Amino acid sequence: MQKSKADKIRVMIADDHSMLIDGLKDILSDLKDIEVVGDAGTGEDSVKLAKSLKPDVILMDINLPGISGIAATEIIKKENPKIKVLIVSSYDDDSHIVEAFRVGADGYVPKHLHVTKIIESIYEVYRKGTYVPESIIPKLLRSLKNLPSGMVRESANFQLTPTEIRVLEAIKGGQQSKEAAKTLKISEKTVRNHLNSIYLKMGAKNRSQAVSLAISRGILSRD
Repeated sequence: MQKSKADKIRVMIADDHSMLIDGLKDILSDLKDIEVVGDAGTGEDSVKLAKSLKPDVILMDINLPGISGIAATEIIKKENPKIKVLIVSSYDDDSHIVEAFRVGADGYVPKHLHVTKIIESIYEVYRKGTYVPESIIPKLLRSLKNLPSGMVRESANFQLTPTEIRVLEAIKGGQQSKEAAKTLKISEKTVRNHLNSIYLKMGAKNRSQAVSLAISRGILSRD
């Protein structure tokens, strides 16, 4: 039985690539039971738009300008847990996957998968609450198994993710964004995104203040 217009799955897209957004819109508009209700190109805009639109499902990229998609997901899920957030990212490494689920993401879809998988993920997360493709299950289980217990405890302070803590450790050691990116094997843009997320969560104005707050809370050692 076809869904009525009122019963359509309301989807929001958060990505800074306009061609990708347009492509997804074209594909999803052909589906009778899905409606794209809005799109955002930055982390901050995705938070604002989610609050006003209250979509059923958000397709969230990780590497957004401003605060990262991970940080935006955490804020959105805290403000409205009923919204299902699907991370759709070019990153499919262990650390990004586990961080996404730790902050409340409901599913994770690598961008390199065929678009039919993205469509499948929308239906699955809407109907069943979660979506994890078979290709990333081993990575997720391995990451959760190997995650240090101390990291879980520390992350509870300001809800910092493991990678955000590692960024702070690099900054505390005197590294600039470019150096930290090499150390952590991520892009310089990703380091800046993590820093913006850290500042937002901690209420810090700069790197020094963020490091000082992290030391005072026991997130970073004083050594």
